Amino acid sequence: MSKKKTNRKKRRPGKDKLVLIYHDMAVYEDFERCANRLFEMVRDCARKFPGKPRGLFMDVQGHRNIEGGFDHDAWELMSEFIPNVLFPYLTEMSTPLLHARNGKAQREDVPDHVEFFPPLDGTQFEYDVLKSETRSRPEINSARATPPSVEQIADYLGLSDPCCLICWATPVERAHALPRALDGSHSLANFALLCKEHHREAPDVADAEAFWKWIDYASLRDSSRRMTLIEEKLKVPAPEPKSDPEPEKSEFFAKVIAELKALHEWKDDDFQGGKWGEILTEYYEVLHQKTGKHFGIEAKVSTHAWAMDIARRRISKNTRATDQGPVETALELVTACLQDKASLEELTDHCTRRLVPVLSDPRDAERVQYLLADLGNDRERALQILEVTVTALRPIDRPEGRSGP
Repeated sequence: MSKKKTNRKKRRPGKDKLVLIYHDMAVYEDFERCANRLFEMVRDCARKFPGKPRGLFMDVQGHRNIEGGFDHDAWELMSEFIPNVLFPYLTEMSTPLLHARNGKAQREDVPDHVEFFPPLDGTQFEYDVLKSETRSRPEINSARATPPSVEQIADYLGLSDPCCLICWATPVERAHALPRALDGSHSLANFALLCKEHHREAPDVADAEAFWKWIDYASLRDSSRRMTLIEEKLKVPAPEPKSDPEPEKSEFFAKVIAELKALHEWKDDDFQGGKWGEILTEYYEVLHQKTGKHFGIEAKVSTHAWAMDIARRRISKNTRATDQGPVETALELVTACLQDKASLEELTDHCTRRLVPVLSDPRDAERVQYLLADLGNDRERALQILEVTVTALRPIDRPEGRSGP
């Protein structure tokens, strides 16, 4: 007996199945942290499933401006970074801003890492450690005299129910990203929901982005607590945490060092050398003028770690090159190359032999070397970014008469 013919086509196992990559941009992620994570997911997916079509799907929590649209970080991520940097390595992408399928075959040559550089127009996107002025996120209803409700904050943060952003515990408290003592507002974008324990840990500093960066760090550090809540399915509220005594100085300083390494990427060498005394002097100035005090707690590990990192960055900003001669020569050569009056070989030789050895921060050296290697790919753009990078190596004089931050 013959088999009945059908129009159904046989499908090869696994053919054309999209490997899904999903990320929900949390309110505590800024552009660079989120972009790095998206890139690493695409790269790792390409290596684990080579040749398989990949699709990136992303949601965004919070990150709104006063008009109700996306803030700068979310907008740049969806309108620039994903379409221009990641899309060539994808078959499909979908964000709250746009959805598209790649008309070309997705590329498989995903690089090992991605570098971020200052905008060519000179826009300041990093915290100015020399001025150390207060910095907040775009305001939403900043003129309100009272704080928003816990439910309103939860909705803005993308939480189905009010819970701690870090560990999902309840009950929660409203935490200002930029403290009221440092002119923080009652804007919806200036709030996080934290349990009492994490509220007591969170930094009280002049830079709201440093607060959100700490939330990001703490959510990874304490991720096991979320699993514990799920597994144990707590039926009774946890007891209110007691007010802990101030930690001993040796224990406290050990915690500060641990957070400097884990969150601010300090190396062992940063705690040594002749600049350590300068850093400590600057640290006390930052701590006195650019941090607040919450719950009457004098010693918050997160606040002190932020102040020490700002102090180190201030010192580094003014001593990034031990000899300014190679810096000025490098700038002259970059300008000459842009005008076709010098060769790339001459610039590369000078930067490799003269500039890189005098840079006090190895991260500056790595960035210069990366740009030199990229000159052959996009000459003009690499030269423009190199010009901005080398200019930043010049020391910045503080205003006369300045006695503090």
